[in-house]
Amino acid sequence: MKKIFRNSILIMLVLFLILSFFAPIFADQYPPFSDKQFYFTNCQGKWYQQNKERCEAFRTYLKDEVKEQESSLAELKNSTKDIKANLDYHYKELENYKGLVKEKTELISEIEASIKVSEEAIEKLDEEIEARIEKIKEEELKVKEYMLNSQSTMRVNGYIEFIMGAQDFSDVVRRVEGMSHIRRRNEEIVQGLETEREALKEDQDLQVIQKANLVEDQELAVTQKAEAEELEKSVLSIISELHKEEAELQAQADNINSKIAADASKINKIGESTVSSLGFHNPVQGSYSITAGVWHYPPQYGGGRHNGTDFGVSRGTAIVSSGNGVVVGTQNGCVEGNRSCGGGYGNHVSSMISVNVDGVDKVYGVLYAHLQNGSLKVGSGSPITSGQLVALSGNTGSSTGPHLHVEVIYLGDDGINAAYDRWNGSPNFGTGSAYTDGRPCTSYGPPCRLDPKAVYGV
Repeated sequence: MKKIFRNSILIMLVLFLILSFFAPIFADQYPPFSDKQFYFTNCQGKWYQQNKERCEAFRTYLKDEVKEQESSLAELKNSTKDIKANLDYHYKELENYKGLVKEKTELISEIEASIKVSEEAIEKLDEEIEARIEKIKEEELKVKEYMLNSQSTMRVNGYIEFIMGAQDFSDVVRRVEGMSHIRRRNEEIVQGLETEREALKEDQDLQVIQKANLVEDQELAVTQKAEAEELEKSVLSIISELHKEEAELQAQADNINSKIAADASKINKIGESTVSSLGFHNPVQGSYSITAGVWHYPPQYGGGRHNGTDFGVSRGTAIVSSGNGVVVGTQNGCVEGNRSCGGGYGNHVSSMISVNVDGVDKVYGVLYAHLQNGSLKVGSGSPITSGQLVALSGNTGSSTGPHLHVEVIYLGDDGINAAYDRWNGSPNFGTGSAYTDGRPCTSYGPPCRLDPKAVYGV
């Protein structure tokens, strides 16, 4: 019994070793679908025919990815919608604060005018009070002089003589009342002037109070204006940030759209292959002049960074593909005068083409920019052939006259599918904006820029 048990254990062990040895042979001979480059490279021609079931399964896998991208795009659109609603709200806020600043500015001007009037009134009252004080002094002096004169001329005996000179008692009464009337009149004149001076002083005090109140109102208005200006700056900052978020979401959406379109093109092209062009086709069908070369603008245009070549052409000139390949990104809808549209490129087309150079098939990204609005003849994902009409030249984006701006970027020699997988979704294929060094191929590996003049031999 023990012998049988031992033999069973040995047999099971041998079987386990045999299965372990042969397991890789029976395992899946294909890499996972996440290795897209393998399938994009191999699911063409004869290999596709031999492994059609696997390639079709990969096609389904890509379609599912496209659905996920479309779902992400829908989420981005909702987020963009929220941001736009936020922008509308804050723009209304901004208008309110601008209105408040304007209102307070006008109020401050009105108060300043009132303060000036009040100061002028105070100054005028000061002058009138001084004049009244001088008048009072003059009248007081006259009364004193009168009294002194009366005392010096009349004194007691004189006063008695004046009274005794009366013809009768009635005359005495009249003379006594006359003397009293003169004295009272003098006193009334002085008192009247004093009363008027006091009234003027009260008016002056009231004006000072009114001026003080106006100054307080002015200070309050200035404070409120400053607060409104700060709120306006704050809202502007929020709006700026929201626009940045909106631009970022739009860029993400554009990239996803381009990816979806290009992936759709690749899905449809599984089992096919792109035949490389023999050399580069000049993109301009017609007469032209080179108005600006690569790396820098000419001195007469300021000498700033310029990472492409400008073909000076008349508006509406035919622009054609430089080789065989696929369109990976487009921008349409930019009107002339909107210099920021399309990131400054205006209406543009980005394509990946395969060109045979010195016996080697190489992949290049080509950007055609400042195209005429509504003239694009291709869309993202469209296959293109060398010399095929792409669009018409225009003057859209950051452009001062009709011309074609062309950028040529070397993307490697491992095929369009592999280059597409590495692509970051930007129209200039990850080589940076016009304010960077442009990643020239003399200093960088792919993606790197070439001189279009040398590429096209112009």
